[in-house]
Amino acid sequence: MKIAIYHNLPGGGAKRALYEQVKELVKKAEVDLYYLSTNNESFLDLRPLVQTSYVYPFFQLHRRRIWPIIIWVAFWIERIFFRKTAKRIAADIDSRGYDFVYLHQCEFTHIPPLTRFLKTPSIVYCQASGFGLSGPDAQRPALDPLAQARGGLMSVTGEPDSPPTRTFAGMADQVSAFLLSFGIMVALYRRERTGEGQ
Repeated sequence: MKIAIYHNLPGGGAKRALYEQVKELVKKAEVDLYYLSTNNESFLDLRPLVQTSYVYPFFQLHRRRIWPIIIWVAFWIERIFFRKTAKRIAADIDSRGYDFVYLHQCEFTHIPPLTRFLKTPSIVYCQASGFGLSGPDAQRPALDPLAQARGGLMSVTGEPDSPPTRTFAGMADQVSAFLLSFGIMVALYRRERTGEGQ
């Protein structure tokens, strides 16, 4: 099986998850990597794991130290140029005959941008994180009692003169799983109608 992987992730939790997934994929498939020159491949470098790496030059404007209004304009200019780059990457992937393409969310668009241009079968991917993919708590585990406490649910349950009380076991976990599965169904429906993945 031949798999193409595209990502545009900064270093952090999402890149760590991708690294672990690629380590498993390469055991059973031929895996090639597609990424932008702005990626932080020094953090958990995927290149030694895969067969071939393809890097596409890209220049980020909005991370430079400039005035806020210029940052906003630069962000939209980047998106226009990024669309052209995404078309080029998608055409390259389609021309190499992959069985499927594994697309990770993009730092610029927060969705896998290649799905609208690819003809290769693609996957809708969903990732859950208790405290987000970046920020001070991104690497912390999110257990059900912690989610109930930090979400404020425990403060409104129990008796009036008692300390905060947990609701039934696994409530936050079960609701999260339900919402994730619903999100996947909606993403598949949207991809069917528009050709754009999420």
